[in-house]
Amino acid sequence: MNDNFFSFNHISQEITFKYFNNLNPKKATGNDGIPPKILKAVGKTLAGPTFKIINTMIDTSTFPSKLKMAQVRPILKNDDPFITKKL
Repeated sequence: MNDNFFSFNHISQEITFKYFNNLNPKKATGNDGIPPKILKAVGKTLAGPTFKIINTMIDTSTFPSKLKMAQVRPILKNDDPFITKKL
């Protein structure tokens, strides 16, 4: 086996639904702005299209550019002597 090789397995509609169902409705929204409470409520409806999209991404080895975003924020410690001013 090549040590530089990895692969992703297809997921099922049932597993996708479980991810939606396990969302914590009290958590903050993601970059899409959709509250987890809403995603959890419509998870059964969204599970079908979502698992098809994910499996297509796996088959084609692609990842949509619009999903390639992150918000990185430092967590500052109050007692850190090296921080001269807050961001």
